[in-house]
Amino acid sequence: MPNRFLTRRTLLAGAATITGGGLILGLSGRHQPSGLPDVPPGSMQPNAYLQVRPDGLIVLQVDKVEMGQGVFTGFATLVAEELGVRPDQIQCRQAPVHPSFQTPSQITAESKSMRTRWDTLRLTGAQAREMLRAAAAERWAAAPESIEVVGNGTLMNLETGERLAYAELARTAAELRVPDHPPLKPTDQFRWIGRHSGRNDAAAKSLGQAGFGLDLRLPGMLTAVVLRPPRFGDKLLDFDGSQALAIAGVKAVVRITSGVAVVADSLWIATRGRDRLIASWSDGPLAGLSADQVRASHAEVLDRNDGVEARAEGDTEGALSAGGSVRTAEYATPYLAHMTMEPMNATAVVGSHRCEIWAPVQAPDFARELACDITGLPREAI
Repeated sequence: MPNRFLTRRTLLAGAATITGGGLILGLSGRHQPSGLPDVPPGSMQPNAYLQVRPDGLIVLQVDKVEMGQGVFTGFATLVAEELGVRPDQIQCRQAPVHPSFQTPSQITAESKSMRTRWDTLRLTGAQAREMLRAAAAERWAAAPESIEVVGNGTLMNLETGERLAYAELARTAAELRVPDHPPLKPTDQFRWIGRHSGRNDAAAKSLGQAGFGLDLRLPGMLTAVVLRPPRFGDKLLDFDGSQALAIAGVKAVVRITSGVAVVADSLWIATRGRDRLIASWSDGPLAGLSADQVRASHAEVLDRNDGVEARAEGDTEGALSAGGSVRTAEYATPYLAHMTMEPMNATAVVGSHRCEIWAPVQAPDFARELACDITGLPREAI
């Protein structure tokens, strides 16, 4: 990634900005294996993205974070198009931090998810399709060109009319070499790309079944809520946490880089404790700045008309001077936060040799680096 991204130490200084006001600290001793999820025996896995399992499940690891922009649906559509299945036959899972997904960093930003995975995921689907086709040809002792991809997760022998489901071929296909350059479908044969409009996560989100970071509950988990400065850039001078600590269930009041955290048995108790904190702040560089001033500065820049011209097409001045009716209007939007619908949060189980994190973040790589700095543990232990 370009050098404009944060360093590990700079990230540490902004830890609370990343984790947000709903920071959750899980203090249990739970252990789970890291890395990619277990792959059942006999599953075909051309790469880290895709698994075709003998139980009929098709699993796609989505290495870009689903933030509501639709990567679960988009990625499934790309793979389905080439694999020869319906998008709803693919089960999408949020991928863990893993070297296979680091190009060079595992991050979701700049509206690049579909652009950067378009070729990769189509190729993945095509590789799996050709491996399954080869497995079917081997089973039927037939020529590969006589095997037709039906389009619903089955293959048909054009000579005999026999059919096999992908699940029945997974074990055989898993033993085959992954082809380097399988043919991709031409655009005029697309069945799903550019046509499929349903969101595969719409029902779960509409019915309250989708899991979010803030839903996680672990044994012995404590919750921290942060008192933040009144303006971005203001610095904490001093605070009094005695009234917060007097509330039953408040475990600690801790000064952090972005304010003061109240740690308690529940979100409600932590929030009550935060509201009882007394803090003083120094003015930062944005003291006195208002929305009106921001808008006025925008207008001043526009009035100067000295911006960089990115593109010139047509004769605007000539058209305006040619007569006719000219309507003028000005539209403005306020300076808004890059705000998530879910409260920003993170959960961590920290031990002497291992740290496990659940966090809805755009950059799991950065989150792991931050955990390395805080815990002193190596990357493979996070």
